Amino acid sequence: MLACVAFSLGAVSLASIALAISTDYWLMLSEEVTTESMLSISEITVMKEMNYSMPETIEIASKIGLWRFCIIYAEGKACTPLDYTSSLKKKDKNDKQETTTAIAEAQRAATPVFLTGFFLVICSTLFNIVGNIRGNVLTLLAAVFYINAGLCIAVGMVLYITFINDETSHAKKSEDLAFSYEYSWSTYLVALCFFASQTAAVVCISIFIKRFPSSEDKLRIIPGLERKSLAADWQIDVGVHSRSANELNQKAYQVSEIHVHENYSASYLLSDIALLRLSTPIEENADVTPICVTSLPIEDFYGKNCVVTGWGTTMESGSLADRLKEVYKPILPNSECLTNIGGAFNPDHMTCAGYLEGGKGSCQGDQGGPLACFNSQGKYDLIGIVSWGFGCAREGFPAVYANVHKYLDWIANHASS
Repeated sequence: MLACVAFSLGAVSLASIALAISTDYWLMLSEEVTTESMLSISEITVMKEMNYSMPETIEIASKIGLWRFCIIYAEGKACTPLDYTSSLKKKDKNDKQETTTAIAEAQRAATPVFLTGFFLVICSTLFNIVGNIRGNVLTLLAAVFYINAGLCIAVGMVLYITFINDETSHAKKSEDLAFSYEYSWSTYLVALCFFASQTAAVVCISIFIKRFPSSEDKLRIIPGLERKSLAADWQIDVGVHSRSANELNQKAYQVSEIHVHENYSASYLLSDIALLRLSTPIEENADVTPICVTSLPIEDFYGKNCVVTGWGTTMESGSLADRLKEVYKPILPNSECLTNIGGAFNPDHMTCAGYLEGGKGSCQGDQGGPLACFNSQGKYDLIGIVSWGFGCAREGFPAVYANVHKYLDWIANHASS
């Protein structure tokens, strides 16, 4: 649910600032404002002094977007594009700068800030989508980019509006004019982008905290930090069925070595496998028995119903289960995985399993758990390790597992040493 909210807010944020930047000119034309040469305040004042048919007090309203500056006065309306390639300052440095020119210069200075905000919103939206699909640190990175995008937009708006107010106040005092400023529709869209992006950031942070509740989880998911974890910080509990109860055959074993695959990528979840060496051998009993690592390629298991176990959540952004859960799901061919998952699925490292209609599958908190299938002797073989997925058991998106058969040589090399 929170992921959907984050997606929606990201879409609103991106759409609002994109609309503000890209369509400003056409909306001004819809207001029947022509793009003729714009008169400056001094030119209007000169026309008044030369007895042109103009009122004693000339009322002028300026309207500005990100690309156009419009001025509306008693005798008509005119807009001019902001020229970003030439100077707007008067050649004679002793001449007083026109209010219209000053406002245009302020807008020219502010526009790069809005464009930077637009770029940050694009990045944050992409990170948000990928982070929620793969359940990794990109969700937190999306929140950081959303915050920076909002700050960028806020700084630009505050500085720009402050400058406008100063200029219009100066014009009222120094000229025989009633000068007012009207914020264009694009200003309100930029404001909408600010509020949507900041709310999306809060939602992304909430998702990250719920997905990785412990400090160890948060460090593990951040690239680089997982390699700094000390073996002494970890232990393995075997014979566990309920997380909240101590059971008869439950026992803890200290980890002595951690071997993360050399080619592991937290961003793309390639080579998502590690080995833990224990300080003492595990004692087998009725509740604790080993599982064999398959020697067969994944193709031999296509179409078979295999079991996934774990204490993960039973719904997206839910709480971890107290008692061990299991679900049976069919192993899908790599071609079907690529069709449904797309380029994020790498058949050289991964396999996928699940029901295309959704409803049953692994979820957050199951990562690292086993995907096991019965072999010809009626015993379980470990063929996969829970890695990532598009949410939890969504329709059309089977879960992705590390393909254990691809790492047999790596496992053998480390086990023999």
